[in-house]
Amino acid sequence: MPNGMIPMEGLTKLLGLLSYFNKKSEKVYEIYRYLYKHHLSKLMILEASNTENLVALCVMFERLFLRYMNQLYIHLRTKNIFPV
Repeated sequence: MPNGMIPMEGLTKLLGLLSYFNKKSEKVYEIYRYLYKHHLSKLMILEASNTENLVALCVMFERLFLRYMNQLYIHLRTKNIFPV
């Protein structure tokens, strides 16, 4: 794995899917490395200087919190407490 990353369940499924469509392991590794370097790594890095990722993660958290714990979310909002 690039950068010594430990694969999560979803990433191992992605490798399985890539391996199914491409039989050369070197090509699968190159495709995965490109995806990780240019797309997946941006989801895993939290830096104060990179506000784009932080805002996106906060919006995603708030939406998930509202969807799965809507009573608690509404209660906190009525008390002027922002979950993020």
